[in-house]
Amino acid sequence: MRAVPALGDIADAAAVDRMVKEGLAELGTIDILVCNAAIRPHKSLAETSLEDWHHVMGVNLHSAFYLARAVIPGMKERKRGSIIAIGGQSSLTGRPNTAAVTAAKTGTLGLVRALAAELGPFGIRANMVIPGTMDTERRYAEWYPEFRQAPPGGTEQLKQIPLGRLGRPEEIADACVFLASDASAYITGDEIRVMGGRIIG
Repeated sequence: MRAVPALGDIADAAAVDRMVKEGLAELGTIDILVCNAAIRPHKSLAETSLEDWHHVMGVNLHSAFYLARAVIPGMKERKRGSIIAIGGQSSLTGRPNTAAVTAAKTGTLGLVRALAAELGPFGIRANMVIPGTMDTERRYAEWYPEFRQAPPGGTEQLKQIPLGRLGRPEEIADACVFLASDASAYITGDEIRVMGGRIIG
């Protein structure tokens, strides 16, 4: 397997088109798209500036639209493809001080459902993987103010997770591999919650 890096501002439509063209030039085809870019600043609605709002929408939501629009023509030609978006708990529930993030992630889930309905006749599937609280390093403390008082993996937090532990990054990867593979050939417009049962229903 060969990886080809293509760097650019994921929130810029022209940059995304250039990145996809670079990937196609090197690899020939793109059969799987994983939309994983996201930021999650915590601010009250009153403190959220217009710049903040548009920045979050650009990175978290618009980028998925730009990427899908860029790769779909080739997928249609080949009558196959899998589009996978990475969501978050905010796409399922409202959380305080995350209006922009919650709106963007909820919008991404809506985009996934719309793409599934539109692209199904072309053999292209679209789904979302929704991570729960994962056992990962959090480099941007301002995005995780809830962990200042109670770091992830604390007793009280684990009580809210039926499986009683944090998730592992490879478990998110496994869900993506499943949705990218023919093992999920009849799954589209759906979501996989890799949350240890944190949200059921």
